[in-house]
Amino acid sequence: MKSLKFIRNLCVAATLVSSFAFAQRVINVSVSSNAITGTGTAAIVLVSQGNENAVGFSVTFDPAVLRFDSFAAGTDLGGGQPVSNVTQATSGRLGFIAGLAPGASFTAGNRTLVTITFTVLTSSSSASIAFGNTPTFREVSDPAAQELSAVFNALTIAANLAPTAPSLTTQPTALVITSGQNASFTAAASGNPAPTFKWQKDAVDISNSVRVSGATTSTLTITGALSTDAGSYRAVATNATGAVTSTAATLTVNKAAQDIGFSPLTNKTFGDSTFTLAATASSGLALSYSSATPTVATVAGNVVTIVGAGSSVITASQAGNSEYAAATNATQTLTVNKAAATVTLAGLTATYNNSPKAVTATTSPASLPVTITYDGNATAPTAAGSYAVVATITSANHAGSANGTLVIGKADQTISFGTLSQKLFSDAAFNLSATASSSLPVSYASSSAAVATVSGNTVTIVGVGSTTITASQSGNTNFNAATAVTQVQVVANALQ
Repeated sequence: MKSLKFIRNLCVAATLVSSFAFAQRVINVSVSSNAITGTGTAAIVLVSQGNENAVGFSVTFDPAVLRFDSFAAGTDLGGGQPVSNVTQATSGRLGFIAGLAPGASFTAGNRTLVTITFTVLTSSSSASIAFGNTPTFREVSDPAAQELSAVFNALTIAANLAPTAPSLTTQPTALVITSGQNASFTAAASGNPAPTFKWQKDAVDISNSVRVSGATTSTLTITGALSTDAGSYRAVATNATGAVTSTAATLTVNKAAQDIGFSPLTNKTFGDSTFTLAATASSGLALSYSSATPTVATVAGNVVTIVGAGSSVITASQAGNSEYAAATNATQTLTVNKAAATVTLAGLTATYNNSPKAVTATTSPASLPVTITYDGNATAPTAAGSYAVVATITSANHAGSANGTLVIGKADQTISFGTLSQKLFSDAAFNLSATASSSLPVSYASSSAAVATVSGNTVTIVGVGSTTITASQSGNTNFNAATAVTQVQVVANALQ
């Protein structure tokens, strides 16, 4: 672009102007209220001393904050148009030469040279509109094209984006979580001024609480969500120009899983005191217990009462609640051993009398049932001899036994043998009739075979005289030998 001085020199021959002394002049930037909101104008104003013919200048600005849209001739150019160079507008530089017809001068006072229209791209509280020398050199000249001194003043303004209604750029999305997990919903919105947010659940405003944060921010967070938090969530974005509501996002809160820790149970003995079960649920919820065999143990709450010996499966269960699903049952087997008991045997010595000899047993605790065997047999023995005795408690809840030996001694016996009557030599054989108290057969012997002989219990007379008949019984497994008994048998001659 040609310089202002070159242009003005073309007019020197036509117009001669006397030189006068003027005070220093000023070129200002004027913006209403020192602020542009959205789109606005900046006027380039000459504070004229009354002897200026033309002004050349470059306007500089931050292209990241302001965008050049257009310009218009100032109202004080007398209908003329300024010479412009806007090729560097995207770099924040505009060039202008604003002047009057040759030989003319601006009237003293504030004279608008150019009006420039800008659009705010980015808000700034300190955007500068200033003067430079590129692409047009700063210069003020008089009608004779002589350069005049001048001061070019920059202006700092507030650049504000145009108010716009909120517009959602990010919608909240549905969530499926497990009870106890955290849930977050996020929304984003554009608008000027920047929108504020409030969140709603089921169309009702939410407030921050112990577990809820961000109720008035772009991100709502629910810490440790519960089933009562399930519902429909939406964000409302608001600024001075209006409000917009997001789509609703559903929060689904599924029940959390839980498990049961149940350690093995220590063996117990019948008669032991009650004891407490100590299984735990990962949820921290209370457990229920049951006993599969109440004849062995019963459960009330978490207290076990031992009822009898044996085994019972103890089941720990947790049915769940609004936040937790039912746990898988856990089981442990409770073993209750029999209590120890003692057995005392009596009647281990007896004498044979042809009747069974049963041993008696007493127990402690008293009156417990007992089985007794004799050499392994349940029947009490009758015969004399020694028998291994085992007495065993058969109680459902007690255990104990005793061993002993039953000795049944042989019984004594006696022989009854009456006096023998005198016999004659001519008498026939006769029978002896001695008896043993044991009922065992009696044996006989004759001391003189010349007088009489004995076969079995039959006596045969052999000669005259006397003989001693001895009755004896040698005993058996049940009887001792009897003391022999004698009788004298006299045999006389036949009568003459």
